[in-house]
Amino acid sequence: MPKNDSVCHYQVWPENMLDVLENYLNNGGGLFVTGAHIASDMHAHQQDQRMGAILKFSWRTSNASRLGQFYSTDPEFGPRSDKFSFNTSTDPVLYTVEGADALEPIDSSAITLFRYRENNMSAGVAFRDKYGVVALGFPFETIVDQEMRDIIMKKTLNYLLEKKDEE
Repeated sequence: MPKNDSVCHYQVWPENMLDVLENYLNNGGGLFVTGAHIASDMHAHQQDQRMGAILKFSWRTSNASRLGQFYSTDPEFGPRSDKFSFNTSTDPVLYTVEGADALEPIDSSAITLFRYRENNMSAGVAFRDKYGVVALGFPFETIVDQEMRDIIMKKTLNYLLEKKDEE
């Protein structure tokens, strides 16, 4: 019997993992989560409401960027003129991102950090209060330029370590 490849054989956000993440974050944790399917998978598994409550983002669409170019919308993460990109072509070192998610802030408590240059859809969302979350709709490790990866990682760590009640 042939295998049906259109059936999902994995789940990015199993319920037991969400329980652990929710507990960790509610105790003041910080989370940096990235991936091409972090929002589309939660939508496919009808987890939008729970994920939004925990990670403060929602799914907008899949395959939001074919070019892999994005820019910062928050001066804390860099000027809009900075040229960030992730790999969407064949590369001997970086794997190809065939489709990235657009994810939106769940409400006014979260912000859009990055947008895709080709369509201005949200590429990254951040939340900071008693806990912090930075989420990117593409894999962080596929950012083409090492210096740009370092900048984003440094800014993300600073953001997550600076809780809102300490500002």
